[in-house]
Amino acid sequence: MVVLNFIFVVLDAEFCAESNGAILEGGYRSKSGTLPGNTAFSENLVEYNLAKIKKEGGVEHRRGNGRPRKITLEDNRAIGQWARRNNEITAQKIIEKLQSNRNLTVSR
Repeated sequence: MVVLNFIFVVLDAEFCAESNGAILEGGYRSKSGTLPGNTAFSENLVEYNLAKIKKEGGVEHRRGNGRPRKITLEDNRAIGQWARRNNEITAQKIIEKLQSNRNLTVSR
């Protein structure tokens, strides 16, 4: 919710800046004073997020920085089905089924 509020505040300030054309204290443009002065956000946060919006187009967290998953969502569902159909299945049998049915090599 805070991120959305921040985006609206920043976009509103940028709209005001374009319509007014006046640069105020701190380099921010708005109708009445500086952007950090009109909000509960610090000046550093505003500067950082404005730069991030200009560079990346938003302030959302970019996913995909970690290790990629070997077992996909479909593989996970298949393992769940095998376990529900046979509650005595062993880890070794699941590994063998993944290898034969899905051509996926995993360890326990």
